Amino acid sequence: MKLAILFFALAQLADIVTTKRALARPGAREANPVMRALFDRFGLHMGLLIKAAASVAIVFWLVHVGSVLGIWSVAVLTGVVAIHNHRLARKG
Repeated sequence: MKLAILFFALAQLADIVTTKRALARPGAREANPVMRALFDRFGLHMGLLIKAAASVAIVFWLVHVGSVLGIWSVAVLTGVVAIHNHRLARKG
């Protein structure tokens, strides 16, 4: 379980960094409508903080119920998003 949590934390950090880089490109916009609404309402940094807090809350709940597979699922999904963001950022 500790490895899954560590991977989640690293993926979360990578997602934050790569999202900021990808959105810094001229003409870039958030493709996820939920995140776009958060960014429009609260700004990029606060939107990322809200998203990270929600993700951490989900992982805390998964730890509480003992779902290692759930933690890995959230971690891998977050990692895939970070890889996608990184690819977009490199295009600019």
